[in-house]
Amino acid sequence: MFQLPYVPIPSFVNSPFSQYRPLANGQTVVLIQGPGLPLLSANSLTFLGNYTLVSGHIAVDPNYVTLPLALTSGNITVGDGFTATINNPLTSGSGTITKLGDGTLVLEQAVQSSLLVQRGILRGSFSVTGNLTNHATLSPGNSPGTISVQGNFQQSRAGTLDMEVASPSSYDRLQIGGKAALDGQLNVTLLNGFRPKKGEKFTILTAGSGVSGEFSKTDLPTWDLLALRVFYGGNDVFLKAVVNSFGDLPGLTPNQQAVGHSVDQILNDPRETKLVNYLYDRSLNQLPGDLDRLAPEELTSVFSIGVAYANVQAMNLQRRTEDIRNGASGFSAANLAINGDGPSYSGSFGTAGPNGDDGKDSKEPKVLYPAENRWGVFLSGTGDWVSVGDDHNARGYDLNSGGFTLGVDYKVCPNFAIGLAAGYTGTTADLVDGGRVWMNGGKLGLYATTFAGGWYADVAAFGGYNSFDTKRAALQGDARGNTDGGEVDALFGTGYDFKAHGFTFGPTATFNYTYVGMNGFTEHGSLAPLDIHSGKGESIRTAFGAKASYDWKVGGIVIKPEVRVAWQHEYGDSTYDLGSSFANGAAGSFVVQGPRLGRDSLLLGAGFAIQCSERCSTYFYYDGELGRTNYQSNAVTGGIRVAF
Repeated sequence: MFQLPYVPIPSFVNSPFSQYRPLANGQTVVLIQGPGLPLLSANSLTFLGNYTLVSGHIAVDPNYVTLPLALTSGNITVGDGFTATINNPLTSGSGTITKLGDGTLVLEQAVQSSLLVQRGILRGSFSVTGNLTNHATLSPGNSPGTISVQGNFQQSRAGTLDMEVASPSSYDRLQIGGKAALDGQLNVTLLNGFRPKKGEKFTILTAGSGVSGEFSKTDLPTWDLLALRVFYGGNDVFLKAVVNSFGDLPGLTPNQQAVGHSVDQILNDPRETKLVNYLYDRSLNQLPGDLDRLAPEELTSVFSIGVAYANVQAMNLQRRTEDIRNGASGFSAANLAINGDGPSYSGSFGTAGPNGDDGKDSKEPKVLYPAENRWGVFLSGTGDWVSVGDDHNARGYDLNSGGFTLGVDYKVCPNFAIGLAAGYTGTTADLVDGGRVWMNGGKLGLYATTFAGGWYADVAAFGGYNSFDTKRAALQGDARGNTDGGEVDALFGTGYDFKAHGFTFGPTATFNYTYVGMNGFTEHGSLAPLDIHSGKGESIRTAFGAKASYDWKVGGIVIKPEVRVAWQHEYGDSTYDLGSSFANGAAGSFVVQGPRLGRDSLLLGAGFAIQCSERCSTYFYYDGELGRTNYQSNAVTGGIRVAF
């Protein structure tokens, strides 16, 4: 410890003094701790070693002694690698104290002027009566502390603000009375192993006249799954302990992870500030549900709608082609004979009944064959109820469909017929938390059948158009949208019919292909609407089984009960994928999946047809797809057939 001597202006000392004089007027000298000497030149301080100005007064003019330390030029320089601590108040005749040099200056008293950090590091807990401008490095406190500024604070792009956090109540602060204009870098360090809990908040800067700008770079600590993030308010800047990676939270499903990793990409995107802040405010156990509400996997139900109804339609078309094979008008109520060229079960059709007398005296019976009905028309209405169950990744949904099909066919020759059919389907999908999908669709297609003896083959091809209106339970409201898409269905079926005493039975084999497409669209509403990408679902199905029916005459009508059973295997999609991204373009896309469906199921069909007359019949059938993992379908169909 030594005394700083009186030095007349403009003399300077940069080495051990040749002469020393105590200060005049009995003033207490400033005590300096440290090796070597400071340099006092032109009323500026230059430190070329590690010094501490402890207390007292310093004279910078023979007739002027002051407390605080008064520097006319206001420059304080600390050499590179050195630290100088000033425990005295400071003032400057120029109105600004300027920190120069690459070393560290520590201030512990008031600065009664403006303060400019031009180079090096400025640390300490002190107040500034003027403005504080940082072009270098500013670090409040000595682990930690507060800097109070009565005027304005400005940090340039070259500046760095170092802040330390030791506990929920002990951390560095900047308290600005005026405006705070921010740029440059913010560095934050946690002290003594402190780890904030999720949601803990640290207000590191307040500005009475408002905050403008943001730090262009940040270096913030992370630990476990949490991290400190910086948030900007109108009059403050604060740090908050938040989830560091939403996609890496424990216990997430694959869908939640996909959404979470997409959210990770927008944490610093100003377009999604509201969403990120909302998620940061949520507890850890709420976040998986929030990620579910962002994920649109329930919209994969549009693909299940098309496949489910196509399955029922395929079975109804095969019943129609069976009627054609048995005669264009179905069965004859008069004699249980199959009209057309099919085999007869109860004799030929005559005017007086089976093998009956025509009323005339004749030695040989006269057999009259009716004209074959080549044209046939049918109208059917179908209701289909499908339940798709939950799995570990996605919530299920319920489908309720209703529609009709109108068809006309023509028997080109005794063993071949072709037909044209058109239909409409309306479906409602009941989604999780009150969500809905409304689908309206139309189809147009051709079908044909050929047969010889007991063998037969059926083919059909349909194309369709569907429109969709969607409502999805999302964050802070429903996300709504509308779109459309196309559908293609193809069928090939074959089998063999054995007939005996009114019974028809035999094996069946079918191949079905269904393609359901959906065009992309943009949602509106909710906190984070999505841009739903175009998607598709494909189903390739085979079914092997058997069927049996019986022609039962009851009075003047014929009732034909039937039963069908088959094992179906799905070779196509067992889960339906859907890609999406945030509607405002933030981050990349992510893909979610609907519930995983089983590949094997039991197809069960049962019902009856009633032949009211030779040209007209009605029918009612039940068709179920049972035993499939996460999937069950129950459909009923009723209709009328007319031949001419």
